[in-house]
Amino acid sequence: MRKKQAVPKVVEAEAFILRDRSGNARASLTLINDTVNFQMNGPDGTARIGMQVEPSGRAVVALDKQGGQGLVGMSIDEATGNVGIRIANPDGTSAVEMGYFTQMGHPPQIRAFDGRGNVLWESPLSASTEGPE
Repeated sequence: MRKKQAVPKVVEAEAFILRDRSGNARASLTLINDTVNFQMNGPDGTARIGMQVEPSGRAVVALDKQGGQGLVGMSIDEATGNVGIRIANPDGTSAVEMGYFTQMGHPPQIRAFDGRGNVLWESPLSASTEGPE
């Protein structure tokens, strides 16, 4: 009968890297400058999903297309009360942004952009944006 090996209950480190059979880093959990980072990479090694918590408590989640360009980002900062979501076009320009930015005194806001980054619509409407007639 084979003797069962003891498995450690806790593993402590400043970084963990998960590699595939070819040796490529596919995921990592790191602590850099007091910021906790969790990243999952595609087969080509570029970041596809990233999550971090900064020393201030601000939390960020990013979803990237292959090649590393950010397509979806979300963040929350309890210190400022800011919450935001950004969805980008394939070229990285903003398509839709939603957020609540308390330190600026703004009500919740949604903005839609054309392919060149120009605001097509926003709510609530600002003085510089005309509403539908």
